[in-house]
Amino acid sequence: MIRLHEKFARSNIDEMDDLDLLAIILRARPEDKDLMSIFDILLKDPNGNNNLNSLKHWDYKKLKSLDGIGELRTVEIATLIELAKRIYRSKTRVYEFKNPEDVADFFIEDFENLHKETFYALYLDIKLGLIKKHCISMGTLTATIVHARDVFAPAIELCANSIIMVHNHPSGNPEPSEQDILVTRDLQFIGEMLRLPIIDHIIVGHDDFRSLRNMGLFDDKEKLFNN
Repeated sequence: MIRLHEKFARSNIDEMDDLDLLAIILRARPEDKDLMSIFDILLKDPNGNNNLNSLKHWDYKKLKSLDGIGELRTVEIATLIELAKRIYRSKTRVYEFKNPEDVADFFIEDFENLHKETFYALYLDIKLGLIKKHCISMGTLTATIVHARDVFAPAIELCANSIIMVHNHPSGNPEPSEQDILVTRDLQFIGEMLRLPIIDHIIVGHDDFRSLRNMGLFDDKEKLFNN
């Protein structure tokens, strides 16, 4: 039987299948049938075909549920998946958010396997291009705590022009709570004072989202300063 590293040396790397490449990275041998079967499970899509994109649906917790993989390889695979996601996000593409849909689509993978409310800020330049995505806080199943200093300090450091706030609802229902609305208006007020406007707050649920600005839940500047 040809070992995978020998196959690698004899072939063009782009001719090797995903399963073989995954096995090489994790130092698996073709004769280790149990481990190769696990790799095959990781790559299977809903139609039963091997698809590298299937890896993005696995996280550390789900990998831990697999028998026969071991703690070290669980960590290695979870790390590999996270690195792949970061490489994808760091492509030369410049993210420019033209509408709330762009923002919601940007966060699909981040929120896909999260079971706690997690609050992010997107720091934008004058053309609404992304300077940095920053996780502000992670809370519980139903709530997260957000402090204004944690939102605005990075914006000042990055010389951002504006901010979009984004968080998920693990329940799947993206409708804003009363607390979501209060936090939004408080941060919007502070942003106006600092001349760092909050231009929207997007709540992401299961296959759906809400833009608080589009829902009419943002106060305009005049109303804020007349309160």
